[in-house]
Amino acid sequence: MNTKTICKELNISQKALRVYEEEKILVPLRDDNNYRNYNEDDVLKIKQVLLLRQMDIPLKNIKLLLQKYFDDYKIIRGLDLQLKVIDNRMTELEKI
Repeated sequence: MNTKTICKELNISQKALRVYEEEKILVPLRDDNNYRNYNEDDVLKIKQVLLLRQMDIPLKNIKLLLQKYFDDYKIIRGLDLQLKVIDNRMTELEKI
């Protein structure tokens, strides 16, 4: 799939895709004309990044999570800490 198709299908900007590529989170294959060609694994990775970003997880941590530098315990602990941050925000919003 090309960039335009991915952006439309996943409702993501081209700039976001470029940032993911710059951060080495995503490395799409290139066609003969040097256009990016996203495969199903890339689409899955983009969906994972979008989900983790919705949880306010920073890109540097997403990169580590997706590259599996953390062992399972650290991943679970990191996600648990992020959940606590979200819970605290929800509590603050409820008070308002």
